Amino acid sequence: MPQAVFVLHLDDYQGFVVAKRYPPTFSVNEKMLNLVYYLHGEGKKADIKLIDVEGRRMATYSSEEHPGWLVCFALNIEEDFVQNSKKLAGMGRFILELATRSPDYLEIGEIIRKGAVIEEPTNEQVCARVFLTPSSTLLLDKLQSEGIQKSKTMEIWLRDQLQARDVDLRTAVFPLMDAGLVKVEMVGRDEHSTPPRSGVETVFLIRDLFCYRAPPSESMETTRATHPEITEEYRKYVESFFAGYNPTAQTEDPNSPQVADRETIARRVSDRISYIVIGLLRKGALSVKEISRAAVLPHELVQKILFNMESEKIAVHFPDCDCWALISDPAFETFIPEYVLPVVAQKYVENQIDAESARRYFELLVETWGDGND
Repeated sequence: MPQAVFVLHLDDYQGFVVAKRYPPTFSVNEKMLNLVYYLHGEGKKADIKLIDVEGRRMATYSSEEHPGWLVCFALNIEEDFVQNSKKLAGMGRFILELATRSPDYLEIGEIIRKGAVIEEPTNEQVCARVFLTPSSTLLLDKLQSEGIQKSKTMEIWLRDQLQARDVDLRTAVFPLMDAGLVKVEMVGRDEHSTPPRSGVETVFLIRDLFCYRAPPSESMETTRATHPEITEEYRKYVESFFAGYNPTAQTEDPNSPQVADRETIARRVSDRISYIVIGLLRKGALSVKEISRAAVLPHELVQKILFNMESEKIAVHFPDCDCWALISDPAFETFIPEYVLPVVAQKYVENQIDAESARRYFELLVETWGDGND
């Protein structure tokens, strides 16, 4: 357990600001703050590091999602950093998510005592981020109709879609690669030919992604046992919502309700604190107090998130038992894009792609979806 923790923020106007510290009596000075910030940024890039600050062992955590913020753990001499680095990073992640909302939300002592952490993003959260990057969503839509495309062609197409000269295809395609939806490979490379062939960089769609709201089946089943008094009312809420819900309606309009709803779901799931609340509600109806205690989150923040989820038709409140439950469960499902195979075959017939590209696409699909995979 760390001896002390403080949260450092580099403000554009005020310089170094200690946003929160635990215990409150822990003393820091300007020299220490400068050293901590400098030493964390020095050398190999990493989110969690062990540094020595004037003879004091400190673990420091930062995140690219929150530039200018740093969580600093003053460690005991005997504390094993290597063994505890994953847990320290998880606590640092948790602390930063709250500190960047408001330092008033932070109860560092409680977080340390209960070992509260936020793990690395789940596959569900990684998939959600695809729909929060407009250029990535455009690329996914394009690949759903093409299956395979040269990177250069994709870049030109994306530039036209965004009406922008400077388009970084790698930045746009990274969320798709991170979610395991696409592979980018050099096709036609031959280092032994004379002269050597460098090949053509090509993008392959190996998984498609469907974002939708699923009925909260597990929650309903559990709630039937824990809160039988709201079982019927809960069932009616869910049935009423899904009676008018159609996530598969086809539309080309980027401003359509389906696209807007997809972004709403993705934004809620990608938000790490909201995701904790969703995870708890998936197990059944809970009160704000129960969520706050289980998640080690401040009551007022939990309440705020639930109100937002209620307006988004994700959660519903039952005044009689003063508890909350999921009315719809955000879901992200990957599947084989077999529908695009005739398109790829036609592109080969029309000489839009060569035999090697077509063959490699089928190989990638077999590698991804063959026996024992997915």
